[in-house]
Amino acid sequence: MDPNNKEVAHEFPPFFRLYKDGTIDRFLGTEIIPPTIDSFTGVQSKDITISPQTGISARLFLPKTTSFTPKLPLLIYIHGGAFCIESPFSPVYHNHVSSVAAEANVVAVSIHYRRAPEHPLPIAYDDTWASVQWVASHIKGKGPETWLNDHVDFERVFLAGDSAGANLAHNTARRAAVDVLGEVKIVGMVLIHPYFGNDQRSKLPQTFPTKLLDSLSFISSDTSSSMTISELSPSSSLSLFHLSSSSFILSAAATPPSTGLHRLKMLANRLPSSVLPPCTTLRKFLTPKCATTNSVITNSTVLVLVVEKDGIKDRGWTYFETLRKSGWSGAVDVVETEGEDHVFHLFNPNSENAASLLKQMASFFNQN
Repeated sequence: MDPNNKEVAHEFPPFFRLYKDGTIDRFLGTEIIPPTIDSFTGVQSKDITISPQTGISARLFLPKTTSFTPKLPLLIYIHGGAFCIESPFSPVYHNHVSSVAAEANVVAVSIHYRRAPEHPLPIAYDDTWASVQWVASHIKGKGPETWLNDHVDFERVFLAGDSAGANLAHNTARRAAVDVLGEVKIVGMVLIHPYFGNDQRSKLPQTFPTKLLDSLSFISSDTSSSMTISELSPSSSLSLFHLSSSSFILSAAATPPSTGLHRLKMLANRLPSSVLPPCTTLRKFLTPKCATTNSVITNSTVLVLVVEKDGIKDRGWTYFETLRKSGWSGAVDVVETEGEDHVFHLFNPNSENAASLLKQMASFFNQN
């Protein structure tokens, strides 16, 4: 068969095209720039491999500073891109995380998790967790990466992510509430324009393509009967879990297992929902009866950033309101930027509002 006339299995505009032979064309987020020393900020970057077996990798950022005593906070950043595009090595994410490292004077690890559709969810969740465990291996200077061994204060670790990356950050922090990370202390989390589900059709943007709902069968695993879907919804009966970094809000009951496509068609009246790791692994987070007081660690901070023109901004507001009213003793705040759309700061980084977002993040990291 002519390689230029391959048979298409599925179109997922504007993200990718999947061919029947298993090959994929991505249309966004494919450009890669090398690590470097930023001539303006002095931030250094380099690429490392976290797991040779799975291919998980990361780009590290080290800010310019006259002294690394005391040691610096660590930011673990998780990029967005609908779980299927972008990487820490693209210009938009390299420049964004480098700018955060410079502005906040933090060391940053920008995670490159495996993406759908080659690696359907929940692989991205597991990869992100494996990356956090890799970070934890550097406690007491015993890890493989010298920048982390020499320059990081592991009692001041932050999670952050945008869009789908915010969803991954949320679920990674929830997992850290019960799984051991040694002496690593996650003290805060920033969710930038977070991607969560909603159970109200009226909240679905009119321009949202119905075809995208079917496309999710290629992002999440079709064959795993243990996959579950959780909606962050004002009308849901919510289970609330706390960590030193945040709160984790899940619907009380999981959607009954079925094939991915059938399950997603049942949700055709909803915005695509966040797909959680396997129920067999994290069942304790899916039902209220599994919640325990041992899940609660207080005195942490969460910052939720939303934008006026984002069709899913209500998800961020719901997250904030539910956490604020829960009686949780930590601090949570939400900031809405007027006149902007989803992840505007990545594509217009020199704007006044993007500079303001950067300062908000830096202030958050340095006050906690």
